Amino acid sequence: MLASYSFANVSLSINGVEMVDWAEGDDIITCARRENAVNDVVGADGKMTPVVMANKSGTITFSLKHSSASCQFLYDMSAAAQADTSAFVPLGVQMNDIKLADTANGTQGYISKPADMVRGANLGTAEWELVVEDLDLVTGALESALANALSI
Repeated sequence: MLASYSFANVSLSINGVEMVDWAEGDDIITCARRENAVNDVVGADGKMTPVVMANKSGTITFSLKHSSASCQFLYDMSAAAQADTSAFVPLGVQMNDIKLADTANGTQGYISKPADMVRGANLGTAEWELVVEDLDLVTGALESALANALSI
């Protein structure tokens, strides 16, 4: 079956505010875990034991046009966190691809550093990186497989 894709079906929200005015490119949003989900230990006898890691922290990196209103929202949040650490508000991040039913949900996050301000002859790109304590990545294919497995 022929399937189609459009970035118009993708959204990214931070604390309920949808990001707008995306930069150009093929890798505008990247959601990634910071560590392996499973490591292993191999004993002197050559027997391997898989070790499931509890760390589900991750990063969400995305690029906006430097003129995006979302940049001001993010600069303001970053500045507020630095100005008064007692007023620190953890970020919640949600990425949805409606067509493919892919989601990434991150909780207890923060902006690791404000985007660099770069200006030139053309409209620039502002790249943002958020770090989250708990990043869940769910693909539509995984949801379908789980639903099929549960129905058996």
